[in-house]
Amino acid sequence: MEVGSLPVELWRVILAYLPLPDLGRCCQVCRAWRELILSLDNTRWRQLCLGCSECRHPNWPSQPHREPASWRDSLKQHALSTRTWTQNGPELQSSACLHFFRRRKDRRVWHDSC
Repeated sequence: MEVGSLPVELWRVILAYLPLPDLGRCCQVCRAWRELILSLDNTRWRQLCLGCSECRHPNWPSQPHREPASWRDSLKQHALSTRTWTQNGPELQSSACLHFFRRRKDRRVWHDSC
């Protein structure tokens, strides 16, 4: 597959210099560009995932030494969860799982004086 007049290998070298938001915008140009960006190797997706200041290793804390099956999928899951939590952040009632973390009025905390 050639995008324009440049070979795919040269496009991959060029795309390796783009940050994640720009890669996302390039994916929206056309199907050929989307396929090209999705075909980037796992090393580039690893760099993007670990280069994100908010992102931790996908297997953290249980198995940080183990590589995920797909760094692109890990980055995608992180982005989706971040978007979900930041959109629902101010409204604590908007997420069903937060029900388990609410503090009950009848619960008392005992402090150890030792």
